[in-house]
Amino acid sequence: MTEAKKLSVADALAQAELIESTLSAFEKTAPHAVEALGGRDALARMSDMTCIGPIPRLDQETWAGISKEFQERRDWEAREAGGLQGRMNGF
Repeated sequence: MTEAKKLSVADALAQAELIESTLSAFEKTAPHAVEALGGRDALARMSDMTCIGPIPRLDQETWAGISKEFQERRDWEAREAGGLQGRMNGF
């Protein structure tokens, strides 16, 4: 069995911040998908730590659902921003 790597307090805090920011990004971009997976804690438990943060182990269908929700949210926000800009230009 591999011995666990011992982290300094600073390294542990940096690791915790990376995990927090990654999970927050998933919640922000696909909140319905995160909820359907069981919430933030469930998402963290099904994730493997990588150099860019925790990445969930998901099947292709689940990843597609997250991607679709993200794209729909992005498109909606772009339409809202465009509509607001158009209304502001009219004044």
